[in-house]
Amino acid sequence: MSYYPSARYLLVEAQEAIHGTKLREFQSSYANVICEICAAGNKEGQINFDAGEPLGGQASPIPYTKNNIVVPMETVDGLVRKHGLDGPFLLKLDTHGFEVSIFEGAEKTLSDCAILIVEAYNFTLCPGCLRFYELCAYLEARGFRCLDVYDVLVRPRDQALWQMDMVFISAGAPVFQVAEFR
Repeated sequence: MSYYPSARYLLVEAQEAIHGTKLREFQSSYANVICEICAAGNKEGQINFDAGEPLGGQASPIPYTKNNIVVPMETVDGLVRKHGLDGPFLLKLDTHGFEVSIFEGAEKTLSDCAILIVEAYNFTLCPGCLRFYELCAYLEARGFRCLDVYDVLVRPRDQALWQMDMVFISAGAPVFQVAEFR
């Protein structure tokens, strides 16, 4: 917010019990912040959510055997329309493998998206979840290309690459026109 103080911020969070109160407090402090307590996905309705980890969690059409809660689900496109938001957009996802469903519900928003930041993994977290290189291919087919990575995390047991945040911009951006190091 210090870099873009006049931007409008839409925060989407599925875990009402853990984060709802603090997000509403944050929203009440800033006129340009909107909080929605729901999961983002490919349709409106409800979805199962693994609420076992306060800073984790994952949505799934199949109920979890432990820590399952059912939460409302909205599309990004629907939320953008509901709140009258205009692009260009920066879309940040930290959704533990549920990205494809969210992208399917954000086609219009993605068409006016300048920057995507996606937490990506080196391991398959669940069936259908994309690993980082699969995410790169998926987004490149939709006109985006990886520009940068940050917050690289290795797992303690073997120092294997676990996750990172990846920054994507338009594959047609000028930066990709020069294929030289210097």
